Amino acid sequence: DFLLYINDIDTNYFISVENGKLIKFQIDSQQKSLFRFITCSEVFTKLLLSEIRPQEAFFKKLVQIEGSVLDALSLSTVFEQFFTFFSKEINESQMV
Repeated sequence: DFLLYINDIDTNYFISVENGKLIKFQIDSQQKSLFRFITCSEVFTKLLLSEIRPQEAFFKKLVQIEGSVLDALSLSTVFEQFFTFFSKEINESQMV
């Protein structure tokens, strides 16, 4: 479980992933987690469209980590797979 905070729209998203599958997504959540990713909507969009890789976003400080950095960074490969899959789905839906 983790939080994603999009700072330019002041919104927290609670995200729960189990065995690589999204099992819960809640907007404006007050739930707690070991860490929270903080970014802006522009960077998040670039991640979703695979214009930037999650690891690159972390190292360029486009995404800040609040809380357990080790736990947060351990998810970077999962994020890579998620964003790649999401980008592929978007591209395929635009071709229809």
